[in-house]
Amino acid sequence: MEKIAAEKRTYSSTPDTHVHYYGQLILPLQGQLFIQAGANDFQVNYSPLS
Repeated sequence: MEKIAAEKRTYSSTPDTHVHYYGQLILPLQGQLFIQAGANDFQVNYSPLS
């Protein structure tokens, strides 16, 4: 791995479809995030650590 980038983004309920040729780690800071990758669907929820 040659480069690591960190970003903070805000998304709306409008789907944003695009392709990356690299891996991403996406962590929601609030609410829910729905990801579809190929035939797989994922739901990621914000959950504070206890």
